Amino acid sequence: MLIRKKGTPLLGTGRISYYVYMNKEELRALYRQIRLRMSKGEVSSKSRIISRKLLNDLTWSKYKKVCVFKPIAQLNEVDTRGIVSRLEAQGIKVTKLSSQKQTEVPNEKFDLILVPCLAYDAFNHRLGWGGGWYDKFLASQPQAVKIGLCFSSGFARGGLPIGPYDVKLDLIVTDEKV
Repeated sequence: MLIRKKGTPLLGTGRISYYVYMNKEELRALYRQIRLRMSKGEVSSKSRIISRKLLNDLTWSKYKKVCVFKPIAQLNEVDTRGIVSRLEAQGIKVTKLSSQKQTEVPNEKFDLILVPCLAYDAFNHRLGWGGGWYDKFLASQPQAVKIGLCFSSGFARGGLPIGPYDVKLDLIVTDEKV
């Protein structure tokens, strides 16, 4: 169910400017549509902004083992290749993680984990693509700093529904804010 101001288009500029009261499946469908409407050029330029903010705003010397998601290009996820290159050049051990369902949750313990987000809210909750793989992984890493990477068009102003297995992130970095 969606509550919005009368006459307001469901999808306009790609930014939701009203409060949304939907279940996770409805929200995924909405934010997937917004995400897939982004051009490759927009994904690339906004990914560079996110990477620059992340790389410049953290004290990387605190982190020895970092886990970074491999972006799924056809889903227009934030491109993390530049982040990986820079961290490896600084001598930080980087594990690139595929979120495919057949991939097992790694046993290795990380200092920091970068997580893809389809949507996020002001309380650092994330909405992924479904399946709960990242929630299982994040729950197994209580010592790690958990940072979500998302485009600002994924901001769920009205908040996200939270389930018992959802893991709150420590920080979310977007093309507009940290």
